[in-house]
Amino acid sequence: MASSKMASTVRKLYVGFDNFTGSQYVDLAQCLSLVNRRFYRQGMNYAVENIKFYANKGGNINCFKVPTTWVADNATSRAYFAWTQQRQEVLDEQPSMKSRWSDFKVFLDEDHVALGFGANLLPALNTDPVVQALLIGETEWIPSELVFPVDGGAGGTAAANQQTMHIVGDNVPSGNFTTAKTSFSLIEAYANSRRTQQDPDPSTTGTSTTQNPYATLSLPDSTYQDVAENLLDNNDRPPYPMDFYPGGETNMAGPQVFDAALLNNLGDTNPFTYSTYNTGPFIAPFGLLRFNPVTFDPDAEIFMKITLAPGNYKGILAERGV
Repeated sequence: MASSKMASTVRKLYVGFDNFTGSQYVDLAQCLSLVNRRFYRQGMNYAVENIKFYANKGGNINCFKVPTTWVADNATSRAYFAWTQQRQEVLDEQPSMKSRWSDFKVFLDEDHVALGFGANLLPALNTDPVVQALLIGETEWIPSELVFPVDGGAGGTAAANQQTMHIVGDNVPSGNFTTAKTSFSLIEAYANSRRTQQDPDPSTTGTSTTQNPYATLSLPDSTYQDVAENLLDNNDRPPYPMDFYPGGETNMAGPQVFDAALLNNLGDTNPFTYSTYNTGPFIAPFGLLRFNPVTFDPDAEIFMKITLAPGNYKGILAERGV
């Protein structure tokens, strides 16, 4: 058994909700690190077999994750590269300064930034929904920062601004990026760094399609004009907004919904009779999850069992994201 990571790895996380109001966050890498006494990277794509919810009162839970889109993938990769390059400049001179548990850690969205990692839900050691979560003691789970140079400062010396990062939504505070923000949106930053496609495509330099003498040779003039206009005017723009990226500040700004859990007690008056709901399998990029109550009584007892798939990454099925 000792030689098998899968046989010596806790894959089921029992997480309880305390006063289930507003957004609640789970960081799978943080939870796995705690229960297994083993460091798990946040920047992995974690395979979740199932989340099973238990509740002694009826209600709905909207479940969110980091979007599984090429936009989110490229945005986090670009931020990771910038973070790594900035740190490497110092490590090239003083390589011993790198800590053993150094890792790239980001928030999911603006609400997560406001709450901080200290508000993350943590796992318990048994299925009692009111059991205390694991004590984290002197452990550290600190968000990564990029350091931006700023002119000026006290006495005319150069100052610097440190910002955390979140994947989806607007910058914090909201608005266009400045070096004085608190946290910046990775998807919004990625969108603003990309070139704009030509719109419309194709475009012509002439004011009339009949100005091209060669194009009129193959068709009668009576049909050429109509065919040419169809070619130029139909489907000459992309089937998605040119300036907005999914997960950015204005277009589908929140994280991606992966399930809407419906728990119904069917009028059962026994407070210890729990209704259940299963999400089924899904991929959780960065292991970041958000849960929002829709109709739950804040005093309801709710907890969930998160089951990770077995695999070769320290006993867990996960592949590197960044």
